[in-house]
Amino acid sequence: MAMLTNIFYNQKQDKINTIELREYYLINKENEPQIIEPINYKISLTEIRPQIINWIIFLCDNLNFSIQTLFRTVIIFDQYIGKMKMENLNKKNLQLIAIASLSLGTKIEEINCNYIKFFTDKVLNTPNNNEYSYKDLSKMELKILNTLNFKTLYSTPLNFGKIYFELLKKTNLFNEIFLLNFWNNYLLYLKKILINDMYITFFQSEISYFAFIQCCYQFNINSIIFQSIYNTLNICDKKVKRRDTNIYNKISIHSL
Repeated sequence: MAMLTNIFYNQKQDKINTIELREYYLINKENEPQIIEPINYKISLTEIRPQIINWIIFLCDNLNFSIQTLFRTVIIFDQYIGKMKMENLNKKNLQLIAIASLSLGTKIEEINCNYIKFFTDKVLNTPNNNEYSYKDLSKMELKILNTLNFKTLYSTPLNFGKIYFELLKKTNLFNEIFLLNFWNNYLLYLKKILINDMYITFFQSEISYFAFIQCCYQFNINSIIFQSIYNTLNICDKKVKRRDTNIYNKISIHSL
């Protein structure tokens, strides 16, 4: 059975203390992408967005891309769409934007260059695709980067999830197998939430914490524990608490 390793990148480092986790949380909060108001996202696109995100998830799963590549891609896609004029968007454009967003996501997150080449070959050379060339893809990538002012390294839900999870480990109440199952289910919740059209109206940290709490409920973890995590990170702003209530109302786990 696979053992649970440190979810932070440097697995040889000493145990991360609570103060460091708090600082890591604040750094990621400062690096969150802006919330996109539905009216700016183009309300007419909210129906097609789940189809596009489902397709992106399908590609990431089948091409064995990392979960961080998926989140990076969705952020790039949503941020770009939020800045576009409605008259410049159509079904053909949206598909190319999705492909270019995923291509950028792989170049940022994937370390295996063969994966990136395989992705472009696989997507652009399918029998159903007679519309896009490598030149089209490159042009759209550059257009996205220019529109976003090359700001693509935003914090994702996974960045925050690592913090919540590390604090859960620090309670020393759960064994390795329990924690591994918890983490895998947490990632599944996040992927489901990605598809929800209300995803764009909340911060990445809020989405991440919502999925974390849902997993706590699923695994019968006492509410005192995840409330202590909430308090440890000093997430006690009234505005944030009010938005937490909204996220429960708007993104019901029963609709995922």
